[in-house]
Amino acid sequence: TELALALDRGCGEAHLVRGLLAESREQWDRALTEFQYAEAVLVNDPRVYRGIGLALAATNEFEDALEPLSKALEAYPEDPVLCCRLGQAFHAVGRRQQAQACFEATLELAPTLEVAAWANSGLAAIAQTADRQTKRREAAGVPSDIQFADEDDFDPDIAPPEFRREQKQSKPMRERVLRKSAAVDDFDPSRHTRCPVCRFPNQH
Repeated sequence: TELALALDRGCGEAHLVRGLLAESREQWDRALTEFQYAEAVLVNDPRVYRGIGLALAATNEFEDALEPLSKALEAYPEDPVLCCRLGQAFHAVGRRQQAQACFEATLELAPTLEVAAWANSGLAAIAQTADRQTKRREAAGVPSDIQFADEDDFDPDIAPPEFRREQKQSKPMRERVLRKSAAVDDFDPSRHTRCPVCRFPNQH
């Protein structure tokens, strides 16, 4: 690879090999740099997508890792590492259903013990999140048949009015909030059900 780069700094294959070598040593920043150099030459190469996706996931850049990991998995659907890392990326950005599907698929791909442990850990984390979510829904009095677009985003404080938890304010705090509210152009407490400054319900 060094000879190839000496002859041609734009040799995509050489950068790809260097990226793979850095990946094997878990030198993720260097690996990402090499894969990005390779990407400029090896356009739409799934090997490059795989390298970039794994490097981004390893450095917790999960949102950015979603696209390259997805593209790589289309080319290598039997790769348990890719499948598991994609599951971790989905879970990190709050897309639990996709994450669970990836983790379950990983376990079906006969992964190594290490990768299987990653997948099982991911499934356990999803189960814990679901349990916490259920308890929060119950505490807020939200019926189980009420569904939200993304369950991870459910917050009793910003849920529909009939499911919001009761809020209480001390008089000094309320006075400070009202003084701040008075400075907001065109703010009329009688026309708002929740204060735009503190989000507490108006009590007029």
